[in-house]
Amino acid sequence: MWESKKILYNLFLFILLFVFGQISISASSLNSFSVQFPENTEVRQNLYDQMTGTNKVALSALPEWRILESTGVRVNFFTEKEINQDGGTVYFCFSHGSDLDFKKGTKGSYIIKRSLDKYDDINYGITQIKIFYKNDDYSFLRIRKASENEESVMEIQLFGRTVQNNIKVPLTLAELSGRSFSELAALTSNYVDWNYYLSDYKKLYGNNVRVLSETINPLLSFLRDEDDGVIDAAGEFVYIDSLAPQSEKGGLNCSGFAKWVIDGIYKPVAGSNIDIGLLIDKHYELRGNKWSDKLEDELDPYFGLDWTRNLAHEVLKLYEPEVPVSAVDVDDLRYHAYKKNIGFPVENIETLLYELAVTYPQNFYLGSLNSKSDEPPYLRQHTHVVVIFPYIDMKGNFQADIYSRNKKISIDYLKSHWKDNYIHLVHVEGASRFEPSGIDFSPVIRR
Repeated sequence: MWESKKILYNLFLFILLFVFGQISISASSLNSFSVQFPENTEVRQNLYDQMTGTNKVALSALPEWRILESTGVRVNFFTEKEINQDGGTVYFCFSHGSDLDFKKGTKGSYIIKRSLDKYDDINYGITQIKIFYKNDDYSFLRIRKASENEESVMEIQLFGRTVQNNIKVPLTLAELSGRSFSELAALTSNYVDWNYYLSDYKKLYGNNVRVLSETINPLLSFLRDEDDGVIDAAGEFVYIDSLAPQSEKGGLNCSGFAKWVIDGIYKPVAGSNIDIGLLIDKHYELRGNKWSDKLEDELDPYFGLDWTRNLAHEVLKLYEPEVPVSAVDVDDLRYHAYKKNIGFPVENIETLLYELAVTYPQNFYLGSLNSKSDEPPYLRQHTHVVVIFPYIDMKGNFQADIYSRNKKISIDYLKSHWKDNYIHLVHVEGASRFEPSGIDFSPVIRR
């Protein structure tokens, strides 16, 4: 059964490639996908008869470990069963993980769902194929039967968010259950940018963003917290509002911390920290309305937006003196819609930072968190500032280091504490030199 279908499929694929010319991935590209993505095609093909056989045959498949000799990839095959009076479901699991948790997201793992209730002559009871393409429980492809039985449709989940949907695949679920991932990628390459989801991480690793975050993290213990606290151009602790000196030790608030980070890469080039006067400049030409204009002095609703824009702008001007302040905004992304002066929903922060990490691996970001007030005139206020370093680590996994007021926080913490709110981002290019201000590294002599 399998060999005859394989011959027919190869003939179909050849005609599709030769006549229509709609598949953009070349043979070399297919090979590169095989390298980047651990294939378990051979194991799935060997179990094809069990997956598509009678209910008795489907239930008889035994768990086992298999090592593919051609690639050295280790595949853990097992089944999960949900049995009821009418029949039930069998999940055929082809895992590259180290345990028998079929919900665990491990790159390359397949879960093929087979119904025991309904059996047909096209998909043989297979109702869904789930493929994990990252080491993440919530990043996977889900393929289902299309309205036309000879086709399937695919959706792409990235960190729990549906990024793409209704992608046509010109094969049945039964045929896809025995095909390689490279073939699936080729068949959908007109609709899916696979380099976005399966990037060459070697090109994205080892950049200044990761190094800069790793430099800053151990210095947090030297910083104190202080409302309205900042370090001025001369390196002294002062208050943002009054510019009056702080007490002997001094500390930073969220805005002061963001300046401390930027000063660390600005000072080695400019010779001093950034003047606070440049950072409190208000950009009326870029934001505001008739309601906010009345409250600029009382509430300063756009402080975080102006502050982060000015910080990023001062760094950019070191290399492009005539560049406008609006050039620092993150406002043109492929999978995330930008709202002017508001930014992006915090609930999408993980996929947002992933897109930035793989598209602009040289940059880190200052974020201005903002929300709308519950009372008239329902003014939107930018009230908190964070510093974010998104990057790909040595293992090819996405990471996002987030710093909030002298502390490192998680993405989950940010999402839970700023639920239903927005974050505006400006970009700053990472640097190899960092000179921290306001920290005394002299040893304390105890007598």
